[in-house]
Amino acid sequence: MNIKEYFEKHNNRTLRDQEWEQVAQTLMNAKFDRQKKAEWASKLRAEGIYRTTHGTISLGSTKIRKFLAAASVLFLLAAAGWYFFGKSPLSSAQRLAGQYLEQPFRLNQGNTRGEDSIEKNRGKAYESFEMKQFEKSLNYLRIIESDGQAKAADFFQMGLCLMYQKEPDYAKAVQAFNAVKQSDPAAYSDEINWFSGLCLLMKGDEKAAANSLQKVVDSTSSRNRDAAIELLKKLKR
Repeated sequence: MNIKEYFEKHNNRTLRDQEWEQVAQTLMNAKFDRQKKAEWASKLRAEGIYRTTHGTISLGSTKIRKFLAAASVLFLLAAAGWYFFGKSPLSSAQRLAGQYLEQPFRLNQGNTRGEDSIEKNRGKAYESFEMKQFEKSLNYLRIIESDGQAKAADFFQMGLCLMYQKEPDYAKAVQAFNAVKQSDPAAYSDEINWFSGLCLLMKGDEKAAANSLQKVVDSTSSRNRDAAIELLKKLKR
């Protein structure tokens, strides 16, 4: 007696072929599921993972314990790395200053260049700046500085390059702006106070930044007076 005949005998009715196919498929699926469950249970037991009588999962394998221990160590190392080496969040004033630094200052130089090496380097520095190649522009300006021929405008442009380059160096930018004052105290006074204030703020020196920004506010000729007022409000919060 085959399975079909046995089923029909004990259920007192005859199955049609379509019904029989459904019953056969159900029986085959059930058998397949039991086989797969048994295979996986065997594999997990080999790794020390098995179900207890209370329905919980037990991790008894040395491999599993080592894996979990290693994962814990990696997590602690990642957390420690973030704590010790992660950058501190920016203040609201620093975020606003960063927005002002996103648009490079437009230099007001003509296209006329001299034929001597100093003027050629100065012209190349200007062209590189206009193309936003700030590191390249800075290199030409440093050549001029090393020759002892740097003027107030050169130091000012150096400060801008140091602010706008891929990895800004705000400390050296402030030094360059101070060099402008030493070279010509009257040159770029409003711009120097404004950009020095931004750089000092990004450095985290809020007191010095506030002093520079206040000079911008006090100047009747500054184009950045309103922006300086806004930054000072944030610093006082």
